[in-house]
Amino acid sequence: MNCKICELYDYADEFWREEVYKIFGPMHNIRYVPIRIKDKIKGHEGVCENTKLGTRKEYAMVLVSSEGHSDEENRRIIRHELLHYALLMMNLKNDDNCAAFKVLCDLYDAHFYGELDELEEAIYDFYHKEIEYVVEVCKNNPEMWHEFWSVMGFVGDKEVTTIEGIKKNKGFLKVTMESIRIALKKKDTVKG
Repeated sequence: MNCKICELYDYADEFWREEVYKIFGPMHNIRYVPIRIKDKIKGHEGVCENTKLGTRKEYAMVLVSSEGHSDEENRRIIRHELLHYALLMMNLKNDDNCAAFKVLCDLYDAHFYGELDELEEAIYDFYHKEIEYVVEVCKNNPEMWHEFWSVMGFVGDKEVTTIEGIKKNKGFLKVTMESIRIALKKKDTVKG
């Protein structure tokens, strides 16, 4: 294996452990990601796909091509594919054209190149302020990153297939946001 690919494996492991796993991994005990980095993948820069091994259970596999890209482009592709994998493992919408994926790509500079349809644009717009607030809270309070995934559960909810479906989650979102504010107040009270 060449040195460049070894460095990319190290980066993928580091990004998973230090960024993604700390946020949602402990809830699902996913410490390692099944990733393969090759010089070339036919027709793709990267892909996160479901694979079957013979009669064994289906699992997700992340494949990344390293050929013809700068180091930073390769790292961005790795982030992009690992974020697909994270959403897949959370059983949330995870394709290139969904609001949940756009949120993560924006957060981790993972090159969102998809286009949101009317529904996904509405979902993104509806939750955008809450996501920004929760991200700021979590950046200042790293122990609260699990709350980010609580809100992402609304953004990536596979059951929401209409604009009316977004509105049905409004009450649950309000409760979630209030619990975040209460947790912050308790934390501030303990500090003070």
